[in-house]
Amino acid sequence: MTREELLQRIEEGGVRLTFVSPVDKKTRNTVVTLNEDMIAESNKGVSKTKERSAEAIFYPYRDNESVVCVWDLGDQGWRAMNYNTIKKIGKQVVNGIRE
Repeated sequence: MTREELLQRIEEGGVRLTFVSPVDKKTRNTVVTLNEDMIAESNKGVSKTKERSAEAIFYPYRDNESVVCVWDLGDQGWRAMNYNTIKKIGKQVVNGIRE
C-alpha cells in the first residue's frame, strides 16, 4: 500500500498499524486516524497540556514524504511516524472493532 493510499484509508476511519518503535526498536500496535469526527470524539476530556495542535506536529514534516502524521486513538494525541517503520496495515476499525 502506498503512503497516499494509507493516508486516504486513515482519513476514512481508524486503522490498526503495526510498526517498529524508533526509540527501543520493539514492534508496537496502535489504532490511528485522520477522521475529524473520530479525533473530536477521542479528544474530549484531554487536558490542554497533553493536547498539541495538528499544525504544530505536521509543520516540521510538511516536505518529508517518509513521515505520516496521525491521531493515535489509544494515546489520544498526534503522532508523527516514519512510513518505512510501518510493518503491517490492518483493516479499518471502528471503536476497536474491525469492520
